Amino acid sequence: MNNNLLIAIICVGLLVVAGIGYAVWSNYNFPQVVLNNQNQTQTPNPVVVPVSQASVPTVQTNSGTVPYVSTVVVSGTVNPNGALATYWYEYGETTALGTKTSTYLIGSGYAVFYTPAYITGLKANTNYYFRLSANNSVGTVSGETHVFKTSATPAPDGIAPTASTSSATNVAKTTANLNGQINPKNSATTYWFEYGLTSNLGTVTSFKTSDSNNSSLSVLASVSGLQQSTKYYFRLYAQNQFGTVSGDTVSFTTKK
Repeated sequence: MNNNLLIAIICVGLLVVAGIGYAVWSNYNFPQVVLNNQNQTQTPNPVVVPVSQASVPTVQTNSGTVPYVSTVVVSGTVNPNGALATYWYEYGETTALGTKTSTYLIGSGYAVFYTPAYITGLKANTNYYFRLSANNSVGTVSGETHVFKTSATPAPDGIAPTASTSSATNVAKTTANLNGQINPKNSATTYWFEYGLTSNLGTVTSFKTSDSNNSSLSVLASVSGLQQSTKYYFRLYAQNQFGTVSGDTVSFTTKK
Protein backbone atom coordinates (compact mmCIF):
# COMPACT_ATOMS: atom_id res chain seq x y z
CA MET A 1 0.00 0.00 0.00
CA ASN A 2 1.15 3.51 -0.78
CA ASN A 3 2.58 5.20 2.30
CA ASN A 4 0.73 8.40 1.54
CA LEU A 5 -2.57 6.50 1.37
CA LEU A 6 -1.84 4.73 4.68
CA ILE A 7 -1.13 8.00 6.42
CA ALA A 8 -4.35 9.48 5.05
CA ILE A 9 -6.40 6.53 6.36
CA ILE A 10 -4.82 6.83 9.84
CA CYS A 11 -5.53 10.56 9.99
CA VAL A 12 -9.17 10.04 9.02
CA GLY A 13 -9.53 7.36 11.71
CA LEU A 14 -8.07 9.65 14.36
CA LEU A 15 -10.44 12.44 13.38
CA VAL A 16 -13.45 10.09 13.65
CA VAL A 17 -12.42 8.84 17.10
CA ALA A 18 -11.80 12.39 18.27
CA GLY A 19 -15.23 13.50 17.06
CA ILE A 20 -17.00 10.66 18.83
CA GLY A 21 -15.08 11.37 22.02
CA TYR A 22 -15.96 15.06 21.90
CA ALA A 23 -19.64 14.27 21.36
CA VAL A 24 -19.70 11.96 24.40
CA TRP A 25 -17.79 14.41 26.57
CA SER A 26 -19.96 17.40 25.68
CA ASN A 27 -23.20 15.57 26.47
CA TYR A 28 -22.12 13.97 29.77
CA ASN A 29 -23.05 15.64 33.07
CA PHE A 30 -19.96 15.28 35.15
CA PRO A 31 -20.50 15.39 38.95
CA GLN A 32 -19.65 18.75 40.48
CA VAL A 33 -16.89 18.67 43.03
CA VAL A 34 -16.99 21.41 45.66
CA LEU A 35 -13.63 22.11 47.14
CA ASN A 36 -13.42 23.53 50.64
CA ASN A 37 -11.51 26.76 50.84
CA GLN A 38 -9.22 26.24 53.78
CA ASN A 39 -8.81 29.99 54.16
CA GLN A 40 -12.56 30.58 54.40
CA THR A 41 -13.97 31.38 57.85
CA GLN A 42 -16.67 28.90 58.69
CA THR A 43 -19.61 29.65 61.03
CA PRO A 44 -19.38 27.41 64.10
CA ASN A 45 -22.30 25.41 65.37
CA PRO A 46 -24.67 27.46 67.58
CA VAL A 47 -23.65 27.44 71.24
CA VAL A 48 -26.56 26.65 73.51
CA VAL A 49 -26.28 28.86 76.56
CA PRO A 50 -28.00 27.33 79.59
CA VAL A 51 -30.89 29.46 80.77
CA SER A 52 -31.21 29.99 84.50
CA GLN A 53 -33.98 27.92 86.01
CA ALA A 54 -35.18 30.91 87.99
CA SER A 55 -38.28 32.68 86.72
CA VAL A 56 -40.67 35.36 87.90
CA PRO A 57 -42.67 34.47 91.01
CA THR A 58 -46.01 32.72 90.78
CA VAL A 59 -48.58 34.84 92.63
CA GLN A 60 -52.15 34.14 93.69
CA THR A 61 -54.31 36.58 95.68
CA ASN A 62 -56.90 34.93 97.90
CA SER A 63 -60.32 36.57 97.67
CA GLY A 64 -61.24 35.61 101.24
CA THR A 65 -60.43 38.25 103.87
CA VAL A 66 -61.06 38.91 107.57
CA PRO A 67 -62.14 42.57 107.75
CA TYR A 68 -62.64 44.60 110.94
CA VAL A 69 -63.58 48.19 111.64
CA SER A 70 -60.24 49.67 110.53
CA THR A 71 -58.08 46.66 109.68
CA VAL A 72 -58.14 43.53 107.53
CA VAL A 73 -56.20 40.29 107.26
CA VAL A 74 -55.46 39.47 103.61
CA SER A 75 -53.67 36.45 102.23
CA GLY A 76 -52.38 34.69 99.16
CA THR A 77 -49.57 32.44 98.00
CA VAL A 78 -46.23 33.02 96.29
CA ASN A 79 -43.74 30.62 94.72
CA PRO A 80 -40.35 32.41 94.43
CA ASN A 81 -39.40 30.10 91.51
CA GLY A 82 -35.72 29.89 92.34
CA ALA A 83 -34.78 33.49 93.16
CA LEU A 84 -34.91 35.44 96.41
CA ALA A 85 -38.42 36.90 96.60
CA THR A 86 -40.35 39.49 98.57
CA TYR A 87 -44.09 40.12 98.68
CA TRP A 88 -46.43 42.96 99.57
CA TYR A 89 -50.04 44.04 99.09
CA GLU A 90 -51.38 47.03 97.22
CA TYR A 91 -54.76 48.41 98.23
CA GLY A 92 -57.06 51.41 97.89
CA GLU A 93 -60.64 52.58 97.60
CA THR A 94 -60.56 52.19 93.81
CA THR A 95 -59.06 49.66 91.41
CA ALA A 96 -56.18 52.09 90.96
CA LEU A 97 -55.09 50.95 94.45
CA GLY A 98 -52.26 53.36 95.37
CA THR A 99 -51.13 52.23 98.84
CA LYS A 100 -48.63 49.47 99.70
CA THR A 101 -48.03 47.41 102.81
CA SER A 102 -44.60 46.60 104.18
CA THR A 103 -42.47 44.23 102.12
CA TYR A 104 -41.89 40.71 103.45
CA LEU A 105 -39.02 38.36 102.56
CA ILE A 106 -39.92 34.71 101.92
CA GLY A 107 -36.78 33.18 100.40
CA SER A 108 -35.73 31.72 97.08
CA GLY A 109 -36.91 28.13 96.87
CA TYR A 110 -39.58 26.51 94.75
CA ALA A 111 -42.04 25.96 97.59
CA VAL A 112 -45.43 27.68 97.63
CA PHE A 113 -45.48 30.09 100.57
CA TYR A 114 -48.55 31.37 102.38
CA THR A 115 -48.37 35.18 102.36
CA PRO A 116 -50.60 36.91 104.94
CA ALA A 117 -50.56 40.61 105.77
CA TYR A 118 -52.36 42.83 108.26
CA ILE A 119 -53.53 46.13 106.79
CA THR A 120 -54.41 48.90 109.24
CA GLY A 121 -55.64 52.48 109.15
CA LEU A 122 -58.72 51.79 107.03
CA LYS A 123 -62.10 53.54 107.10
CA ALA A 124 -65.06 51.72 108.64
CA ASN A 125 -67.81 50.33 106.38
CA THR A 126 -65.79 51.09 103.24
CA ASN A 127 -65.00 49.04 100.14
CA TYR A 128 -61.31 48.45 99.47
CA TYR A 129 -59.60 46.79 96.51
CA PHE A 130 -56.40 44.82 97.02
CA ARG A 131 -53.96 42.51 95.30
CA LEU A 132 -50.82 40.56 96.16
CA SER A 133 -47.53 41.35 94.39
CA ALA A 134 -44.13 39.66 94.50
CA ASN A 135 -40.69 40.41 93.13
CA ASN A 136 -37.45 38.53 92.53
CA SER A 137 -34.36 39.19 90.41
CA VAL A 138 -36.23 38.08 87.29
CA GLY A 139 -39.22 40.39 87.62
CA THR A 140 -42.37 41.53 89.43
CA VAL A 141 -45.77 39.86 89.22
CA SER A 142 -49.18 40.82 90.66
CA GLY A 143 -52.12 38.57 91.39
CA GLU A 144 -55.78 39.26 90.73
CA THR A 145 -57.49 42.26 92.32
CA HIS A 146 -60.29 41.52 94.83
CA VAL A 147 -62.48 43.65 97.06
CA PHE A 148 -63.54 43.61 100.72
CA LYS A 149 -65.60 45.87 102.96
CA THR A 150 -64.55 46.89 106.44
CA SER A 151 -67.06 46.31 109.22
CA ALA A 152 -67.87 47.54 112.72
CA THR A 153 -66.08 44.63 114.42
CA PRO A 154 -63.18 45.72 116.66
CA ALA A 155 -59.77 44.71 115.39
CA PRO A 156 -57.84 41.92 117.14
CA ASP A 157 -54.82 42.80 119.23
CA GLY A 158 -51.73 41.28 117.66
CA ILE A 159 -48.43 41.81 115.87
CA ALA A 160 -46.08 39.84 113.65
CA PRO A 161 -43.82 37.26 115.33
CA THR A 162 -40.09 37.65 115.88
CA ALA A 163 -37.37 35.32 114.61
CA SER A 164 -33.63 34.99 115.12
CA THR A 165 -31.25 32.44 113.60
CA SER A 166 -28.77 30.58 115.85
CA SER A 167 -25.68 28.52 115.07
CA ALA A 168 -26.04 25.04 113.60
CA THR A 169 -25.37 22.09 115.90
CA ASN A 170 -24.56 18.39 115.50
CA VAL A 171 -22.81 19.19 112.23
CA ALA A 172 -21.53 15.98 110.62
CA LYS A 173 -20.44 14.95 107.12
CA THR A 174 -23.89 15.05 105.53
CA THR A 175 -26.25 16.17 108.31
CA ALA A 176 -26.79 19.12 110.65
CA ASN A 177 -29.36 20.71 112.95
CA LEU A 178 -30.50 24.23 112.05
CA ASN A 179 -31.47 26.30 115.09
CA GLY A 180 -33.23 29.52 116.01
CA GLN A 181 -35.69 31.27 118.30
CA ILE A 182 -39.16 32.61 117.59
CA ASN A 183 -41.77 34.51 119.60
CA PRO A 184 -45.32 33.91 118.27
CA LYS A 185 -46.66 37.09 119.94
CA ASN A 186 -49.84 35.30 121.04
CA SER A 187 -50.83 34.21 117.52
CA ALA A 188 -50.55 30.81 115.85
CA THR A 189 -47.20 30.95 114.09
CA THR A 190 -45.65 28.88 111.32
CA TYR A 191 -41.87 28.65 111.01
CA TRP A 192 -39.35 27.09 108.64
CA PHE A 193 -35.68 27.24 107.66
CA GLU A 194 -34.18 27.87 104.25
CA TYR A 195 -30.63 26.77 103.42
CA GLY A 196 -28.24 26.40 100.49
CA LEU A 197 -24.69 26.56 99.15
CA THR A 198 -24.82 30.35 98.75
CA SER A 199 -26.46 33.21 100.62
CA ASN A 200 -29.28 32.94 98.05
CA LEU A 201 -30.24 29.70 99.86
CA GLY A 202 -32.91 27.83 97.86
CA THR A 203 -33.90 24.72 99.85
CA VAL A 204 -36.81 24.91 102.30
CA THR A 205 -37.39 22.63 105.28
CA SER A 206 -40.88 21.46 106.22
CA PHE A 207 -43.29 24.00 107.73
CA LYS A 208 -43.98 23.65 111.47
CA THR A 209 -46.45 25.38 113.78
CA SER A 210 -45.76 26.67 117.27
CA ASP A 211 -48.06 27.27 120.23
CA SER A 212 -49.76 30.64 120.53
CA ASN A 213 -47.88 32.33 123.34
CA ASN A 214 -45.77 35.37 124.00
CA SER A 215 -42.43 33.88 124.93
CA SER A 216 -39.22 32.93 123.15
CA LEU A 217 -39.20 29.38 121.79
CA SER A 218 -36.19 27.44 120.57
CA VAL A 219 -36.86 25.71 117.26
CA LEU A 220 -34.79 23.44 115.04
CA ALA A 221 -34.86 21.45 111.83
CA SER A 222 -32.63 18.48 111.03
CA VAL A 223 -31.34 18.42 107.45
CA SER A 224 -29.57 15.60 105.60
CA GLY A 225 -28.10 14.84 102.20
CA LEU A 226 -25.46 17.56 102.55
CA GLN A 227 -22.07 17.52 100.85
CA GLN A 228 -18.95 16.81 102.89
CA SER A 229 -16.49 19.61 103.67
CA THR A 230 -18.92 22.17 102.28
CA LYS A 231 -20.06 25.57 103.56
CA TYR A 232 -23.83 26.04 103.90
CA TYR A 233 -25.92 29.11 104.65
CA PHE A 234 -29.29 29.13 106.38
CA ARG A 235 -31.96 31.43 107.80
CA LEU A 236 -35.07 31.07 110.00
CA TYR A 237 -38.52 32.42 109.03
CA ALA A 238 -41.66 32.89 111.15
CA GLN A 239 -45.14 33.90 110.10
CA ASN A 240 -48.54 34.60 111.65
CA GLN A 241 -51.63 36.42 110.39
CA PHE A 242 -49.98 39.77 111.04
CA GLY A 243 -46.91 39.25 108.85
CA THR A 244 -43.75 37.32 107.91
CA VAL A 245 -40.30 37.87 109.46
CA SER A 246 -36.86 36.31 109.08
CA GLY A 247 -33.67 36.04 111.10
CA ASP A 248 -30.13 36.75 109.96
CA THR A 249 -28.33 34.44 107.54
CA VAL A 250 -25.62 32.36 109.21
CA SER A 251 -23.34 29.56 107.97
CA PHE A 252 -21.67 26.29 108.93
CA THR A 253 -19.27 23.84 107.25
CA THR A 254 -19.85 20.10 107.14
CA LYS A 255 -17.11 17.75 108.29
CA LYS A 256 -14.73 15.75 106.10
